[in-house]
Amino acid sequence: MGLGTIIYSITKIELVKTAKKQIIHSNTQSLIKVGLYFDSLKKSVHQQSSHFHQDKPFIPPKDIPTEAIFFIKNSKIKTIFKIPQPINDIPFTLIQKAQAKINSFIPIPETPQILISINHQSGLLIWVIRLEHLDKQLSLKEGIGETGETYIIGTDYKFKSSSRFIKDTSVIKVKTKSVIKGLQQLSGIHIIEDYRKIKVISRFRPLHLDDLHYVLISEIDFAEVLAPLEEIKRVTIGSSIFILIITIMIAFFRTRFLLEQFKNLKNNIFHLNKKIINAQEKEREHIAHDIHDGLGQILTALKWKLSLLPDSTKEKNELISFTQDVLNEAKNISTNLMSPDLKDFSLEENLKNLCLKHSHSHSQFKISFYWDDLLRSISFEETFCINLYRIMQELIQNALKHSNAKTLVFYFTINHDFELTYQDDGIGLLISQWPPKSLLFRTQAFEGRLTLLESDLGLKLKLSFPKMKVAHETNHHLSS
Repeated sequence: MGLGTIIYSITKIELVKTAKKQIIHSNTQSLIKVGLYFDSLKKSVHQQSSHFHQDKPFIPPKDIPTEAIFFIKNSKIKTIFKIPQPINDIPFTLIQKAQAKINSFIPIPETPQILISINHQSGLLIWVIRLEHLDKQLSLKEGIGETGETYIIGTDYKFKSSSRFIKDTSVIKVKTKSVIKGLQQLSGIHIIEDYRKIKVISRFRPLHLDDLHYVLISEIDFAEVLAPLEEIKRVTIGSSIFILIITIMIAFFRTRFLLEQFKNLKNNIFHLNKKIINAQEKEREHIAHDIHDGLGQILTALKWKLSLLPDSTKEKNELISFTQDVLNEAKNISTNLMSPDLKDFSLEENLKNLCLKHSHSHSQFKISFYWDDLLRSISFEETFCINLYRIMQELIQNALKHSNAKTLVFYFTINHDFELTYQDDGIGLLISQWPPKSLLFRTQAFEGRLTLLESDLGLKLKLSFPKMKVAHETNHHLSS
């Protein structure tokens, strides 16, 4: 469970707890006001009854919502007051009950009307009173929000007060859980569906006033209770989305910055590797010149002096031959150390000449060289040309000295990358020898990849270089 879910649950519990306290308070205040209202009503009826005289007209005051007044004397009933609108017939049993329970409120079933009987010196007055003024006692809305209401239900499950949401309450009966429990003389508060089938927090308690057995109910819609939580939720979601967007933007720019730094680092390494290769080439050329101009001249002079010796002996001839071999090897070393001639020859020509040179000097060697036509439209970067030349030298030297190969194949192609595929028929490499460090360095110097390929015989590998790292520019044939 996430922190947000925990906060949401705690807030929900607190909101419901607060709403219950407010509903209980409102319900208690309504109970007090209803009790005071009925006490006041009874006193007013008593006071007005004292002014009654059977031989004079009697009009009750407007502050008592009277529907009718009956006068009973010697078991005879006389109507002394009646509102213009017709009222429901009152069962004789209720009249008898009013006679038996003087000064008590008695409900008239299926109506919001009550009876109260008052002793009079000349007989018995029975008042029929509407409960319309009762609504004023239940209009307390403090703490129960926009959807809160307090109402009264009788034992007939009918409204004895008005509803905030239904105009004609006479057409429905309310048999909610709160009403049923309240009529069972129980009090409580719980979350239920009200008479509208809407989820509410409902506070209920019995209401006893003489023979009136009612249930006093205060309710508020559950959705309104949780409305602040939903607002918090919306604000939280909005804030979370805002924070998420800010975080993504920060992460984006931070990542962009790091990628730029990484790109700069890669470029720095790339340029550093080029400098290393160029420095190595300069050192090679320096050593090559030293061998050619220094050691080569010494050996040439030595050979000439040996040839001037007077006697032609076997030892003399062997010494001259050995000196010539050393001189030839020095020339080979000097030539191998020299960089390819990129001024007068293309990369393809330099690499092809390298293959021809070794094929001619080693008759047992067969070197095949393939150069894709598309490569002829590319102007290669000078340092890369030197680097590729050294890679081919190393592969040929490895085949001559270590792999016992007789056939070598160099295949150059261009697609997304510049690729060199090499294969020989030698003894291959041991796992511990892969990858060759010098070959790996020269490949990675131009951000290339060195891949060992499966082969039934000898060594097979592929070197791939990003096109943008090895070429100055391409013509329209390559770009298309």
